[in-house]
Amino acid sequence: MKIHLFHIFHSDLLKKIVFFFFLTLPVFIIAQTDKQSLGNNPYVFKILKNTIQNQEKNNPDHLNSYQYYVYTKFFVDDLKYSYSTNIDSIGISNPSATELLFLGEKVTEYKYDRKYGKKNTVIAGQISGFKEPYYELYNDQIFGEDFPKVLKEDFPLYNFRLTDSILINERKTYVISFGSKRSILLNGSRGFLYIDASSFAVVKYSGEEYNMDYNRYFDLNWELFHDVWYPGNKTIKIKFNNFDFSKFLGKKYPVQKLELTPWLVIQSHTSDFSQPDSFTRKDFQGYTYELKEDFDKNADSKISSYRPTPLNSKEEQTYHSSSLFEQFPIEKNIRTLSSVKKGEYPLFKRFNLDLANLISYNDYEGFRFQIGSESNNKLSKTFSVHKYAAYGTKDKNFKGAAGIDFFINKKYDGKLSVDGYLDVNPYSKEIVRRPESMNDLKEELNFIQNSLFYSFKKGEISYKQDFFKRFTTSFVVNYQTQKSEFPYSYENNDPDHWFNQLATSINIKYAPFAEYMQTPDGKLTIKDKPVYFYFNYTKNWKELNADFDYQKFDFSSDISLKNLWGTSNFFLNSGYISGKTSLWNLYGSFGTAKTGSSVFNRFSVKGFHSLETIISGDFFADRYVALFFTHRFNDIKLWDEKKIQIALVYNALIGNMDHQDLHSLYHFQVPNNYYQEAGIEVNKLISYLGLGVYYRFGAYNQGNFDDNLFVKLTFTLF
Repeated sequence: MKIHLFHIFHSDLLKKIVFFFFLTLPVFIIAQTDKQSLGNNPYVFKILKNTIQNQEKNNPDHLNSYQYYVYTKFFVDDLKYSYSTNIDSIGISNPSATELLFLGEKVTEYKYDRKYGKKNTVIAGQISGFKEPYYELYNDQIFGEDFPKVLKEDFPLYNFRLTDSILINERKTYVISFGSKRSILLNGSRGFLYIDASSFAVVKYSGEEYNMDYNRYFDLNWELFHDVWYPGNKTIKIKFNNFDFSKFLGKKYPVQKLELTPWLVIQSHTSDFSQPDSFTRKDFQGYTYELKEDFDKNADSKISSYRPTPLNSKEEQTYHSSSLFEQFPIEKNIRTLSSVKKGEYPLFKRFNLDLANLISYNDYEGFRFQIGSESNNKLSKTFSVHKYAAYGTKDKNFKGAAGIDFFINKKYDGKLSVDGYLDVNPYSKEIVRRPESMNDLKEELNFIQNSLFYSFKKGEISYKQDFFKRFTTSFVVNYQTQKSEFPYSYENNDPDHWFNQLATSINIKYAPFAEYMQTPDGKLTIKDKPVYFYFNYTKNWKELNADFDYQKFDFSSDISLKNLWGTSNFFLNSGYISGKTSLWNLYGSFGTAKTGSSVFNRFSVKGFHSLETIISGDFFADRYVALFFTHRFNDIKLWDEKKIQIALVYNALIGNMDHQDLHSLYHFQVPNNYYQEAGIEVNKLISYLGLGVYYRFGAYNQGNFDDNLFVKLTFTLF
């Protein structure tokens, strides 16, 4: 008897196996995590448990207030090269005998008040080779840990063993070794924890972190002040295994490959820990991290009083000459690369060319070519001008926008903007033409299969500011005229009728784990974990000849949780509209699927926070809730440096709509039943490209297996 593959895929047995796998996987993961966490010696586990529980008590934040200074020196040295050639043979002077490749210093003032919070201010800093300050290198996040990682979220990944008990400063101290569970984690660390026996505080943390790219050696110490322990001296050494320096040589030195194995060394020294009587609110204005306006002025004289030892001759020579920076355009290349990562390119010194929107595609415009630019701080530090012009190959229309930003309150990233637009948007969505995050860029993937667009002409005034450190708030007033570019009629008006709309809105983003640094040129994001909450409220007014009177409430949450097996992301999107308005102002474009009679005809690109089996424009609603869940397993190594990533996906949608009779000439559905789909992705098959398979089940299942199956190209560059 022959058993066909087609019949297997249609069998109830397969469906049961798949659903059993989805249901039992989380239980299996939790069970394994608990087992591995408790697998150590019970006595050791008790010590570590007490250390974790007493972290807050031993932390200096337990005091009412404190203040101290940290001198930090970071440099690159001990270059060794290999492969294509050596430095001398191509006529490049090797300065490593007389100077360091790179040297930087900074002095940071740390302040804390139980009422006002924390303030970390770089009061002085200098870096060799750079003609202008490079703010990213003063990022406090790269200089060590405030509490050992092995005792935080990575705790289940390690084995622990009590190896000794010694005296440190006449106090009994446990010595506990730790090491990664190699059977689970190839990359990890090993070393020792020194824990005070009476307070269960970590007084020393040393060891090695290893992976394919580098080895990191660390030695961190804590000092006692009354009954708390504050960060003391620390040393971190990072050996990079393979760093190709040939990209810095340029055409002058045609070398295919020049691999270096440099060491990055970070040393810090803490001084003057004290407990001031009081601080004022003014002492804590702005973000937690800040670079003083004059931090790089007379830096050496300000730093010298905090150095534990004077600079040696090699270090002094590095500041004096910086030979490699003089021979090669290292600073220019670093700044250019940093700009490209933000989606821009320096143009004519005073303007940045917009790279993110140079070319895109959607089913209405076809290929959209857009040229845009924005002035940088070399033109002005008090305002910025921006503009763009675009053309679609399919609709054959020109679009554009122009505006100006005034920087009002740099302490909290305050910005007043005036903008004018003549452009198009897909139904129920607004494309961000000046993307401020990777999510804005990812969302453009959702419009590839979309042909339902409307034209608009808009004038807008907005003010954006971080009124609180992790709350970004904007107030917007705009007036626009809108017209459908698709056969559709609202309230039996002519399809080509232009509608007027006057709206005010408030938009709030809360990022509880984000950290920002205030620089002389504005806000810099230095830490950003994907836990976000968004709330938007919009009121449309029937004034100044406007046609709509309605309110709109939107709420979204984006939460990522790292666990033993990878990362789980939960994204919840919801909205409610009270009142009447046109279809393009309602909620829709939930999906990114392509129409087609077979799986191959429906092949397309995966969207971002979208339902992969819904045809764009099939569903609209005036209230809805959508859930997007993705679990990405840790990368699987195949051979050499080749890795793939497997992800499981579950998406769902439910919603409804009042006043359906207002919309005509276009047929659509309302998701008043629970829409569900699940999928599996194999990412990074070829570079950043992979494949995803998604299946629709539940209330909107089409009956035939093939009709519910969609295969898509995945893209993991972001």
